[in-house]
Amino acid sequence: MHLLNSRSTLTAPEVRYYVRHLAAGLRYIHSHRIIHCDLKPSNLLLNKQMELKIADFGSAIRVENKKYVSETLFILANYDSGIDKRGPPIAM
Repeated sequence: MHLLNSRSTLTAPEVRYYVRHLAAGLRYIHSHRIIHCDLKPSNLLLNKQMELKIADFGSAIRVENKKYVSETLFILANYDSGIDKRGPPIAM
């Protein structure tokens, strides 16, 4: 990990390495019908062997029927989280 602390950017081969590992991790969890729902840089960890680990499955959901995975992903992609924060409309 000292490598990443000594410089502020990754090389192109390093980026490809981590993107491949991220894709493999997502393929694995999706094959088990789990959708992460909160994938962001702070939820991607590196261990001492510089292997990428996906963390924080607190918002993850499990899709019971594999047939509905793509529909669930579509619904989640179009979800406006601001709806929860605005509250119900006020009648005037």
